[in-house]
Amino acid sequence: MCEAHAYLLAEGASGEPPERLMENVVRMTFDGDIVVLQDLFGDEVRVDASVKEIALVEGRIMLEPRHL
Repeated sequence: MCEAHAYLLAEGASGEPPERLMENVVRMTFDGDIVVLQDLFGDEVRVDASVKEIALVEGRIMLEPRHL
């Protein structure tokens, strides 16, 4: 099984640790500008963000808040 943890980078704060949005992400889709994350149980998190990095080996998805 290949799950990842999704994090949201702190908006405008340098050195602040990213916020963990969801553990055990198995699916990431997009609904317009919204990133939709789903876990093993089908729970869903929707966030207005862009993808900064996907590190497959580390199992990490880094998202960056979208600036309106």
